[in-house]
Amino acid sequence: MSQTLIKPNMAFFPQVNEKDIRNRRSLSIPSDIKDFKFNTVYYPMPDPRQGPTDGPTVIPIVYGNFNMTDGDMIKLSTTSILILDENSKKSEKCYILVDTGLSLFKNTVTGGLAAHGVKLSDINKLILTHTDVDNLGNLNNFPDALIFSGNREIKRASFKVNTEDGYEHSEYGMPTIKLCDNTEIMLTPGQSPEGLSVIARNVSGYGDIAIVGNLFISESDLTKPLLWQQFVKDANQASIWEASREQILCTVDFIAPGYGVMFKIPDEIKNQVKNKCNEFKNSRI
Repeated sequence: MSQTLIKPNMAFFPQVNEKDIRNRRSLSIPSDIKDFKFNTVYYPMPDPRQGPTDGPTVIPIVYGNFNMTDGDMIKLSTTSILILDENSKKSEKCYILVDTGLSLFKNTVTGGLAAHGVKLSDINKLILTHTDVDNLGNLNNFPDALIFSGNREIKRASFKVNTEDGYEHSEYGMPTIKLCDNTEIMLTPGQSPEGLSVIARNVSGYGDIAIVGNLFISESDLTKPLLWQQFVKDANQASIWEASREQILCTVDFIAPGYGVMFKIPDEIKNQVKNKCNEFKNSRI
């Protein structure tokens, strides 16, 4: 018997893996995101380099931006903020994330948290200021967090609806839910009738900070109201949205808007809403 090896009859030969015929992935950033800043790491507030302090810590993970492109397209990224607080009743540390951004920013959010020593699994409370796609794109990365959306609290596959009896009220009358020792959720309908804002109280060096989603687009809309009014559908929504904005202006010292950097409320704006703040207070009596 012949000892010759039987060779398979090749129908085709493998393509030679030469550089000139490889499909190479482009290293350039796609044009639709080339202006975004993905790697910025922000200092916590208060700055830990100033020494230990009491109260919560507010850490910007992503600061959003907002601009019009050619035609009628809006280019944006959404603010995402981490709050570290204590819950003395449960002897636990509260890791609160407000909005998770576009899914495009998965690595940015993950890396931003990691830069401050926080893992995805550390987040135990997650607040959606509203449910536009740019605010919840990475929700699936936090499967075990207690999620607050509108009047609902969601834990994995279960949820409960908070009724009127489940809310406290701020000194200006807005419904609130206590999260931890220095943090609370405030119902602030605006573009969405179920809009939420998160208030961090007693932040050392800052006072009270509100993370508000698109209730405020950016600091510019304090003097350029068309920035938010362009999204108003009717007079009733405009009235509700403006009232929620006034409530926030009465309540806090700093605002983290949905599409801009955090800012201190100017004294002249505080003075403009002073009478309205008194009206809100008097209506509670």
